[in-house]
Amino acid sequence: MLRGVSDGNASVWIVADTNTVISGLLWSGPPQQLINAARAKRITLYSSVALTAEFAEVIVRDLFPATGASTYLMVLRFPFSA
Repeated sequence: MLRGVSDGNASVWIVADTNTVISGLLWSGPPQQLINAARAKRITLYSSVALTAEFAEVIVRDLFPATGASTYLMVLRFPFSA
C-alpha cells in the first residue's frame, strides 16, 4: 500500500516521470502500486505535453517489443478517468 494515499476522493496529485509510468504499466512493485492507485482514483496522476511525448517515444522502442505499445498509446490520458 502506498503511504500517504487517501481512501475515497483523490486528494494526492502526482506528476510521475516516464520511467515510473512505464515501470508501473509493465512490471510489479511500487510504480505499479502508483498506477493502480490512480486507476482506483485514490490519487490523481498528472502529466505534461513534454512527459506524454517522451512516454510515446520511449514505449515504442525496441526495448519493449512485447508490450503492446499501441494499446498504451491509445488509452494514454492523464489524469486517469473511467
